[in-house]
Amino acid sequence: MTIKFDDAASGRVTAVTGEQAQFADVAAYVNDLIQRDAEEAFHRHPAVIAELRAAFAVPDDEVRPFAPEASRERMRRRHG
Repeated sequence: MTIKFDDAASGRVTAVTGEQAQFADVAAYVNDLIQRDAEEAFHRHPAVIAELRAAFAVPDDEVRPFAPEASRERMRRRHG
């Protein structure tokens, strides 16, 4: 994979990579950026995270099959 940086980004990458820098090389820096972006995206949606945690916390014997029509009816009652 090839990544091209403009002059400003190239200067930043050069400043944070190398023997005496925070990252050993450009790949390590880009990997760190991607990981931080993914973590930030995960934390951007706390309501979704809460729903997922609640859903996965339900014991298997309490899980009900999904009924699309029942779900639509609940939404109609709730939101008109």
